[in-house]
Amino acid sequence: LGKVICDGNLHINKEEFELAGLEEDLARTFDKGLASRDFLEYVWKFEDEEVDFFLDLMGRTLLLSEWNFSENKLYVIPCLLKDVFTVEKEKIRGLQCVIDFSNSFLPNGVF
Repeated sequence: LGKVICDGNLHINKEEFELAGLEEDLARTFDKGLASRDFLEYVWKFEDEEVDFFLDLMGRTLLLSEWNFSENKLYVIPCLLKDVFTVEKEKIRGLQCVIDFSNSFLPNGVF
């Protein structure tokens, strides 16, 4: 799990992902907290069954949730979400919301 939940600036070799053709996946994971299955398979270097196990484990421990708001299958990893971000209104399609946890918290089971 530490290969995914980490500081991308310190622990990830960006050149390795460029050579693998996953530079966009790498950027989306550490900029927006959205990881693709291709990215996770590459990072973990496991067979499909083992990747499914880790996805299930992370889901059950609230470290990951399926992101059902895009054409591609993505997973949101809440601990990789940024505190500060900018929204470019021209690129927004559909609905968007911002959840602010700075003054309160959500009950268990929300993610």
